[in-house]
Amino acid sequence: MNAVEGIASNSVVAGVLKEGSARIVDWFNGNLEAFKAQVVAAEGEGDYALALALVESVPSECEAAYAYAQGAIPDLAGKLMAQHSNETLERMRGAIAQSEGVYTPEVGACLSLLPAGSATQAEGKKLMAQYEQKMEARRKADEAKAREDEAFARHLKEMEMEQTHRKEMEQLKAAQMQAKYEADATKKVLRESRGFWGSLGHKVLDGLDMLSNSLHGKNE
Repeated sequence: MNAVEGIASNSVVAGVLKEGSARIVDWFNGNLEAFKAQVVAAEGEGDYALALALVESVPSECEAAYAYAQGAIPDLAGKLMAQHSNETLERMRGAIAQSEGVYTPEVGACLSLLPAGSATQAEGKKLMAQYEQKMEARRKADEAKAREDEAFARHLKEMEMEQTHRKEMEQLKAAQMQAKYEADATKKVLRESRGFWGSLGHKVLDGLDMLSNSLHGKNE
């Protein structure tokens, strides 16, 4: 929350945060069935990003709601990325075109987000095979150049070392891509006052904003 940045160490703010956290937990504990209905409704409308944003808003302290949310996340995340599979495939195609045969984690990240067994995944695998061939051709050309250029040889060695973490880089990129859709959905949660972020949530945030403004005003 932007409202509490830089002021969380203040004892008054700490008290407000503690109370706010307790009210969030109370809301989820007391409205679990209504919350589930909101998630199911969003999923039924095909708004998987919204459904995912809702379940990811549940604090771990809310045991029953959190268990429900954690169980729902993998399926909703899969449906969200399937919904964007054509967009992801085109992004993969573009990344390959721009790579000039040099490794980029975006290509593997895109492939990992395409639904298993889908037509888009089959096309993605074909693109990956072509990309691997381009990288191999580039590698051979670079090795030939490195035999004649010591500085380039060092640069090539650094690039090879970076690729030892290829899987981790691709996983990070995939998470970043998925996070973009979820961030857009979180904004929608706030706009439409879904889940905790109804009147109670807005009151908590408004109170923190007022407190933040008051404290900053005193320090000016």
